[in-house]
Amino acid sequence: MAVEVLEFAAHALPAATIFVLDDATSDGTYDELKRYAERRSEVHLSRNSVPNGFIGLSRSVLRVLHEASGTPFDLIIKFDPDALLIHAAYVERIWALFQEQGPGMAGSYRISADGKHRDFSPHRRDVLLDIPPIGVTRRGGWNALRVGWPAYIRYLPAALRNGYQLGEHCLGGMYALHGATVQALRTSGFLDLHRQPLNARLVAEDALVALGVKSVGHALIDANNPKTTPFTWVQYRPPFPLSAAEILQHGIAAVHPLKGEQGREIRAALRPNLETPVHV
Repeated sequence: MAVEVLEFAAHALPAATIFVLDDATSDGTYDELKRYAERRSEVHLSRNSVPNGFIGLSRSVLRVLHEASGTPFDLIIKFDPDALLIHAAYVERIWALFQEQGPGMAGSYRISADGKHRDFSPHRRDVLLDIPPIGVTRRGGWNALRVGWPAYIRYLPAALRNGYQLGEHCLGGMYALHGATVQALRTSGFLDLHRQPLNARLVAEDALVALGVKSVGHALIDANNPKTTPFTWVQYRPPFPLSAAEILQHGIAAVHPLKGEQGREIRAALRPNLETPVHV
């Protein structure tokens, strides 16, 4: 599935540079990714020495962003291995939003793909529970003791001064970061947090990145307009509500999550579109 998702991304954005981080997998995924990267010069593959896992996802994402920030890209798109970037119109729409609203983070922010308002209260609670210097993390079936102030706490005052609301974020399945935002995060030292022991923190990766974006004074932006057909359909949990035919019919450019049997069926149905030339 990981290689298939990369093929969709490379087809939609043939001029893009692709960064892939393998989380010390042992099921053959890394070997498949390595073979793929050897065939594609635009793919940069790295690997964690030990698995960060789900509760250490923040470290993995910040590491990739830190690696990517060494080159001044205009735009960086982060997506999970169960998300599809279907066509280049995603970049055109996101870039237009950045031009209109300024640099920052764009994705499924306050408005879900179905037009409903998102509820940030669980993430707000996680931030509040994360701030005390000692506690127990219970997330993804794992329990972990955390001791000490969270490394990101020094960025919280600046974020609050810039209008940050605790827990707000763009959904992590797929979001975009303006190049200037990534460089600002690098300059502020925020991306260096990937070297810190974030594994036992409560705050999820997408909420942590959003906190960083607000700490440097940049914006959080909705990719969809509640009054129009959704441009991207990014949600937290399966099942995905549309068929492959409906995805194409509505011109949806990005989807998440595509897990399980339904995900395999949708990816298989969309694969023939990879044979269609894309012009960027």
